[in-house]
Amino acid sequence: MAKILIIFLILHLLVDLVTMVPLMSPQDVLRESHEKAPTLFVMKKTQLKHDWCKTRVLQQVVKSDGCRPLQVHNNYCYGQCNSVYIPLSGDTSSFESCAVCTPMLAYYKVVTLKCPRKIVKFKRKRIQYIKRCRCTAAELTALNTYENP
Repeated sequence: MAKILIIFLILHLLVDLVTMVPLMSPQDVLRESHEKAPTLFVMKKTQLKHDWCKTRVLQQVVKSDGCRPLQVHNNYCYGQCNSVYIPLSGDTSSFESCAVCTPMLAYYKVVTLKCPRKIVKFKRKRIQYIKRCRCTAAELTALNTYENP
């Protein structure tokens, strides 16, 4: 909910730059008053959703040619995070905000695979271990694709 309020406050700051006519009745929208600028109506109150991002258990199999597969306990991120895009108006550029469910706390660890048919009987592989996930802001790249910063 805090992210939604931050996004709404940022949108409110854009009111000085963008003038939009409300498409919904005042009873259906979130409002915020400001003495010098008109209010920007973005969405119905019922359309605001809580974003969520969970850390889920994953049984990951690490493989390498000539070695036995190794099953390790790991986690993955799963959720639905909010995003907003407000199109440009006249000289004003568009406003974009996108969040993705991504690791908040992760580290790399080394696992050792057994390779009985090879000359070197062990092989080390580095894997990313995810400890905790959350909705995190993503940045728009030049190719209009989102990537995690």
